[in-house]
Amino acid sequence: MNYKRKKLQSFSANLPDKLEYGSTAQDLINKAYRGEIITLAEEQFVCSVIRQLRDTDGKIYTQIKDVDFCKNYRFRSTYMLFFK
Repeated sequence: MNYKRKKLQSFSANLPDKLEYGSTAQDLINKAYRGEIITLAEEQFVCSVIRQLRDTDGKIYTQIKDVDFCKNYRFRSTYMLFFK
């Protein structure tokens, strides 16, 4: 199932449905790690979730640079800022 950009962006609004947010994030993370093709909007959502993940000590769980399927996300969030 592909998720629409509008739906994924709605999670950044105030008080998203936690159950729906969690299941969507988990579904997309699983798809990405299995190597399935995801859209750029889905990649943006997944990688922003991964970037925020912390372990029980509050340390970053996974470095975003170590996640292969976040290459576009890293490029867009790092270099594209200069062109705005």
